Amino acid sequence: MFERIVVEEEARDHPRVERIIGRFPQASVISTESIESFGAPGCSSASGSATTLLLGLKRGIKLRPAPRDYGVPGRPHFGLTHQYNCIYACDYCYLDGYFTSRAVVFHVNLEAFGESIAQQTSLAPPDRQPWFHTGEYGDSLALAGVFGDVDYFLNLFDGLPRATLELRTKSVRIDPVVQRPALPNVITSFTLMPQAYSRRYERRTPSIPARIEAARRLVEAGYPVAIHLDPLVYEEDFESAYRELMVQVDQRLSTARIAYITVGALRFSKPAFERVRAVHPRSGLWANEFVRSLDGKVRYFRPLRLWMLRKVKQMWQEQGIDPDRIHTCMELPGDQEG
Repeated sequence: MFERIVVEEEARDHPRVERIIGRFPQASVISTESIESFGAPGCSSASGSATTLLLGLKRGIKLRPAPRDYGVPGRPHFGLTHQYNCIYACDYCYLDGYFTSRAVVFHVNLEAFGESIAQQTSLAPPDRQPWFHTGEYGDSLALAGVFGDVDYFLNLFDGLPRATLELRTKSVRIDPVVQRPALPNVITSFTLMPQAYSRRYERRTPSIPARIEAARRLVEAGYPVAIHLDPLVYEEDFESAYRELMVQVDQRLSTARIAYITVGALRFSKPAFERVRAVHPRSGLWANEFVRSLDGKVRYFRPLRLWMLRKVKQMWQEQGIDPDRIHTCMELPGDQEG
């Protein structure tokens, strides 16, 4: 998987670094004063590919407040910044527009993140306990067996019962979660789209049936799960394709077992849109019209977008999902109801 591992000198003796390097005996190992010079996010270098792993210490911000209308309403949401980039290759991935390198970055000082999480939780009022997300800057589970971060965070949240941890993923590598007793405050959420769409736009990812099966296994183990139909992608067979997907979910998982669902149409910041389109110029995603909306983001034309949101919510309700469990993600004010 990784052919080159670049390690910050200050992190070289960290136990997690030793364990990770030991998993890739054929990889070349390079020491550096700072991983920034090897194309880590935040620098100007475009060096580094998905076969390069950068290991270092996280300095500065550990938690980033989530944007408006992100996740379940009424709770403060935070994204963890311990991992950057992803081993998957989705045509719509905003990370291609956010980072200048494909190298995977992992910050080994997880205890520093744990301290920030515990502090944020202690400061929150009882009725607004925080919700923490992994998977905003890299898949939560795809490399969990390599990094050991999920094991660490599960142990942490076992002692923080009023805080919530959400593991956002397209992976089916759920063993770090299901191999231990269920925690009601840990939610694994799966991004789904129709299988035909996934084959076109979500390269290197597990199949949609495999993700649904992973969700079923988690539910059987006592863990809550969530579903993200985000991004919604428009094709001519949109309605029939998404209806078939929902039937598959209900048959394998039972919609009654889903904690919540988010829906959100494909969107980008303007710079990310230009960058992602340049990285994937032949993708069928660009066959539809995109316009710059009032908040500056690039989105589908508004009548189409609202129809997509309304139709998907309607179909979920036909499958027995209570409207209160369906949330619109990062749409413009006034467009939340679809």
